[in-house]
Amino acid sequence: MLNIYDGTLGSFVDTDKLETELNRYLAKHNESLAYEIKEDRTKVIIITGKNEEEQEISLFQHPFIFKTIRGDDAIALDLRPFMKHKLDDMVTISDKLQDKYNGTLQLQRLVFNKLMLDNDADWLPYVKPQLTEAFSSIIATTTTMMVFDRTISDNVSIMAKLHMVSMDDEESYPKLTDYVTRLNRKDIKELTHGSLKDLYGYLMLAYDRGDLQLPSTSIGSLVKNIKVSITNGRGEGLTSDLYLQTLGRGFFTLDSKNLSIGLIEHLPTFMAIMINVMLEGVNSKSTFRKILEGNKRNVKGKELATQLKEIYENEIL
Repeated sequence: MLNIYDGTLGSFVDTDKLETELNRYLAKHNESLAYEIKEDRTKVIIITGKNEEEQEISLFQHPFIFKTIRGDDAIALDLRPFMKHKLDDMVTISDKLQDKYNGTLQLQRLVFNKLMLDNDADWLPYVKPQLTEAFSSIIATTTTMMVFDRTISDNVSIMAKLHMVSMDDEESYPKLTDYVTRLNRKDIKELTHGSLKDLYGYLMLAYDRGDLQLPSTSIGSLVKNIKVSITNGRGEGLTSDLYLQTLGRGFFTLDSKNLSIGLIEHLPTFMAIMINVMLEGVNSKSTFRKILEGNKRNVKGKELATQLKEIYENEIL
């Protein structure tokens, strides 16, 4: 989903109130609030706490997409928790970030989200396969650690990949094959003629019965589908909360629970997490980096993160 508040995190925030507050603020200020972020079709609003009027806006934790009173598409980001106290002489945001790690992660989420809103993500088809492999590695390894059973890894990996290829769909398709054909050739071959052929037959029956939830757009649907794919009964105790607790320990952030939800439900968040997991020293011993470095045969984690970082930096003036 393009708007992270359309998912699980939206149930915790009064988005109508936030939109009203942001539009009220915009009506008082005509100057650009994008700072060093390039603007294209989508208006960028970054809240830094530079003036008193900004203090009237409720704190919000994630990139927020809304319509201005003129009907323009806009995306807002709240950086107040990460800024220094004195902002009178601010020229660029990066110079005034007190918490550069978490603040930059937020800016990366904003930029990737903006590019997708602008339909200016022509690079996405080229990185999406590697993102899918990285996501499936993290989810499959995390699940096997929770249930102490490595035999379910391939099943969970397929469900994670089906989640990634369907998470932006709005309507379901009549057959499971409509989703499977979006996977890479190796996975399709394994499901149709290889070692996962029995799993594919089982999943087709489960989909026809309505036991699988596709498109999978939330952590709840992902966990439900994973439990269906684990046929030996070891997945019965899996819950969304258990995943969030475990995933939240996999990488460094001040907001591990909510960012773990974003990792699953919001592609721009996952891309930003990939950059920081693979390239920042604070994550050198993180579980996520170890998982991805241990699967170098399928996931070129550092190369992917470097490519994503270059895309982000190209959007900075």
